[in-house]
Amino acid sequence: MYFWVTVRILVLAVIMTAAVIDDLRRYKVSNKIIAYGLAVSCVITGIEGSVEGGIDRYIFGGATGFVIMLTAYFTGAVGAGDVKLAAVCGLLLGVFCVCEMLMWSFVFAGAAGICGILRGHCQEKQCGRFRLHCIHFSAAMAAACAALVIRKSVMGG
Repeated sequence: MYFWVTVRILVLAVIMTAAVIDDLRRYKVSNKIIAYGLAVSCVITGIEGSVEGGIDRYIFGGATGFVIMLTAYFTGAVGAGDVKLAAVCGLLLGVFCVCEMLMWSFVFAGAAGICGILRGHCQEKQCGRFRLHCIHFSAAMAAACAALVIRKSVMGG
């Protein structure tokens, strides 16, 4: 069991690092990173599910991450790459952990947005009648993933 947790955390770290670097450079997360993440997480989930069972919590995790972020996408809060990245995180973390990770992602993104506005470092975009400030949401997701992994390793669960 601990082997698969370690593998999932390492894969998540690689994918999130690549996504953050890409997002910082282009304000987008490449579909190649998403495709790699989906492929690797599906393979891990399939192998682990055939050995130990419990495949459903990871499949539901991917769906949950996708649906929650799709709602945010329709409001203009996040980009499509963030939606797909949340699905990959859900496949790797499972349904309960992805919900907690996304909650912390929005908290961290809000804090980053407030800091960016106060410092004058946020780009703006017009979305209908609203003026939105652009932030790198993948960085907030990566910070939330790191916080979740640290919390679970210290406190258990």
